[in-house]
Amino acid sequence: MARRWSKIILHHSATDDDAYADDWKAIERFHTSFRNGDRIMDQQEIERYKADLRAWRASRARGDMAKPKGWGWNNVIWPWRAIGYHAGIEKVNGVHQFQLGRSLDEIGAHCKGQNLDAIGFMFCGNFDEDRVDDAMYFNAASWVGHVMSAQPWITLRNIHKHSEFAPKSCPGALFDLDRFLYYVKVQMGGR
Repeated sequence: MARRWSKIILHHSATDDDAYADDWKAIERFHTSFRNGDRIMDQQEIERYKADLRAWRASRARGDMAKPKGWGWNNVIWPWRAIGYHAGIEKVNGVHQFQLGRSLDEIGAHCKGQNLDAIGFMFCGNFDEDRVDDAMYFNAASWVGHVMSAQPWITLRNIHKHSEFAPKSCPGALFDLDRFLYYVKVQMGGR
C-alpha cells in the first residue's frame, strides 16, 4: 500500500443485494462498459455513437462548431479501466464476502473531487430501503480497520459517507455511520 490516503468514503450500490447473484461483477461490468445515462449501450449503439462522433469532429475541423441535428450523445460515459471502488462487501449465498476492486496503489473513481486522496468502499444493497445488518457492518469494519492499521493517519474522523461530498443519500438514508464507526473501533481494539 504505497499510496498515502487521507480518508475512506463509504458507498452503497443502491440496488437490492441479490443473495445468489454476484452484484459486484454486475457493477464492475457497468463501470467498464459504454453507458448512456444509467444504461449499458449495446454494440450497435456504440458503433453509431463513434460514427457520429467522428462526423462531428470532422465538421468541427471544417469550422462548423454546431452539434449535428438529433445529437443524443450528451450523456455517454466511456468505459472506466476498472470498477470505481477499491473494495466492497456483499452477501453471496448468505455469507458476507469482500470484493476487491482497484488496487490501493490506484486512484479510484467513486466520488467526484475526492478520488485523489480517498479510498472508496462500497456496501452492496439499497440502504435507502433496508438497514445494514450488524454482521455486514462488523465484516466491513474488519477491512477498514486493516487499512487504518496500515495507514494510521486515517482516523475515525476520516471515514465519511459519500453524501458528505455529493447531493445524494449514499450510502443510504438508513446507513448508520455511528454504528459502523463503533464496529471499526472494536476491530481496531478500541483505538
